[in-house]
Amino acid sequence: MSRCIGPGSLDDAIAALIGVGAGVSRKRRRSRGRDLHRPDAGRDDHRHQKLDGCRRTAFESIGKPVMRPPPARRYELADWKHAKVNIDYCVAYDDRLYSASYALVGARVEIRATASVVELLHGGVRARRTPAATGRRGRR
Repeated sequence: MSRCIGPGSLDDAIAALIGVGAGVSRKRRRSRGRDLHRPDAGRDDHRHQKLDGCRRTAFESIGKPVMRPPPARRYELADWKHAKVNIDYCVAYDDRLYSASYALVGARVEIRATASVVELLHGGVRARRTPAATGRRGRR
């Protein structure tokens, strides 16, 4: 004798499999079960209502030809700051001193700092590029 599984018992079985409590709505339980591996799992082959084909064929015909490969170098996050070159030809950044050209004494410069390099820019032109200091801060 086979027993028919009702909607409530099926939802309870799914909830038990994916570890969702009984206080979660049925709609949310179903979406959690479907989204275990990929948010759009199984939706790539569904037919469009107003267009010919499905998401996969639309991507292969429209999106894939115009995609470019990822850049060769990874994006490096930079911190920007304005500063004035001191009389001793130095600029302070992150409790460390970086030297500048004597011609820039008293000039306003921009500091572009990444994890590995500190650059001084004057008028949009790079005036100095120095490896970022490591070690204790506040020491000369």
